[in-house]
Amino acid sequence: SLSGLLQLRHPLKQEKKMDFLVFTNTWKNKDSITISFQSEIKIRETANQEVYFVDGPLVLCHPIEGTQLITKTYSVEGLRESTYSSGQNILYQYNHSEVSKSTTEPTEYKTRMLNAGTQTEEAIKLVPMFHTILRQVTFKK
Repeated sequence: SLSGLLQLRHPLKQEKKMDFLVFTNTWKNKDSITISFQSEIKIRETANQEVYFVDGPLVLCHPIEGTQLITKTYSVEGLRESTYSSGQNILYQYNHSEVSKSTTEPTEYKTRMLNAGTQTEEAIKLVPMFHTILRQVTFKK
């Protein structure tokens, strides 16, 4: 039962059937159910002692701006091959700063990391990996 996780305004019958949670109700127009799962940001370590961040099932990364170069087009509309390049060669190092969720953007996170090139601490944004093409996922300690 999800009764500890669900906050219902009205009684709603629920039962588990073959790994599914089934809600039974006399549904009216515009009735809806919202289920939210709480997660916490965790730090994971790779085999080579670098760290990365997860929030529930999301792997977080620092997005890197890039330029797309289309290298080949095909007769099918929208089908093409491309490469991406970045003029940005900044690598960030983990400095034990806290990672927190943005209060304004639901899929953005913020932290501070050490710019490996300048050795200065900078505020950076982290996002779920699926939002990016070029990215830094792991950070040296």
